[in-house]
This record gives sequence, C-alpha cells and structure tokens, in this order.
Amino acid sequence: MKFDTTPHNAFEQAIGILANDLKVNNTLTQLYLGGNEISHRGGEALAEALEVNNTLTQLFLGNNKISDRGGEALAKALRVNNTLTQLYLMYNQISDRGGEALAEALKVNNSLTQLYLGGNEISDRGGEALAEALKVNNTLTKLDLGGNKISYKGCEALTQALRVNNTLTQLYLMYN
Repeated sequence: MKFDTTPHNAFEQAIGILANDLKVNNTLTQLYLGGNEISHRGGEALAEALEVNNTLTQLFLGNNKISDRGGEALAKALRVNNTLTQLYLMYNQISDRGGEALAEALKVNNSLTQLYLGGNEISDRGGEALAEALKVNNTLTKLDLGGNKISYKGCEALTQALRVNNTLTQLYLMYN
C-alpha cells in the first residue's frame, strides 16, 4: 500500500496524526511526503513512528525543511528500525550536525540500503563522518551526497572508506 501526498500541501498537524497512525499500521510500505514544507517537528514525529513501525520500507521526505534536528531524530530511529531500506532526505537543510548523526546511525543500522542526502549543506566534516560509517556499514549500496559542500578533504575520506567497504555500489558526489 502507498500513501502519497507529494502533490499536496500537507500541514504539519496532519503529519503528527499520520505519524501516530504509523505506529500501529501494519500494511503501509511506502510513504511519499515530498515538497510539503515539513519542519523538524514533523521529522521528529515521523522518527518516533519509525522506532516502532515494522512495515515501512521506503520513506520519501525530499524537498522539505527537516533540518539537523529532524535529521538527528531520524538517525535515532535508524538505530532501532530494521525494516526501512530507502530514506530520501534530499533538499532538507541538513548540515554537518545532521550528517554526523546519520553517520553514527549507519554504523549500527542493518537494513538501510539507500540513503539520499543530495542538495543539503553537508561539508567535509559530515562527509568524513559518513566515510567512517562506510568503513563498518555492510548494507548500504547507494549513497547520494551530490549538491552539498564536500570538498577535496571530504572526498578523500570517502575514497579511503571505499577501500574497505564492500557493499556500496553507487556514490553520488556531483555538484559539490
């Protein structure tokens, strides 16, 4: 079952209600909430739901305003969630703080295979944290970091990580 609000302007209050329902829902596998101006509060509510939901495999939150606070909450959820395989967080005003939190989650998460962080504000510090995570993560196959602020230093750290990571097959670094 899919639930798609992408073409609509979902209000923050509706996200809270939806997140509460996700805690008990056992059929929804894909949730598309792109372009709804969801703030960190909505990200936090969805993260709380992810901590207990065991059916959602894809969560699309692209083009919102999740920010670092929402990114940190989602990272906390990824530490315990074992069903989500794809997380789309492109264009969400996430910087190094959120990137570092997500990197820490990747060190222990064993279900996420695709993480999309393109078009955010992640610089070398976040890139280096994600590189450290790639050294121990054995499930991620795709990582999109395109359109961030990662320079040579962060790219070098990611290159070093690729020497030991044997699962990542796609790494996007364009427009940095």
